[in-house]
Amino acid sequence: MIVPKFDIDHIIKVAKELGIEVREVAPGEGGVFIQEKDGSERELTTFDLFPETKEIADLRCAVAGLIAENERLKKALKLIQSKSELPEEPVDLVPITELYEINLHAKEALR
Repeated sequence: MIVPKFDIDHIIKVAKELGIEVREVAPGEGGVFIQEKDGSERELTTFDLFPETKEIADLRCAVAGLIAENERLKKALKLIQSKSELPEEPVDLVPITELYEINLHAKEALR
């Protein structure tokens, strides 16, 4: 196992250059905290370190929604297609209820 070696003095120097306060705490009590403008402190989050994480999560949700909508449309369009196949009888004899049902499915698909 490789044990990493840290140059504590270098870390403290770089932290100060970045405006980060470094202080020693007892083992297990530490963490990385951000001091807010009002003086309060809060623990550093993944979103603080990697702001794009939230954007990626939002994009994934949007893509999942688009996939679900696409599947709904495909299902509705298949139903419309099956309902609107040309009948064996003349079009004038197609019951108005079938045309109404096709229209309803088309409206649902387009919503």
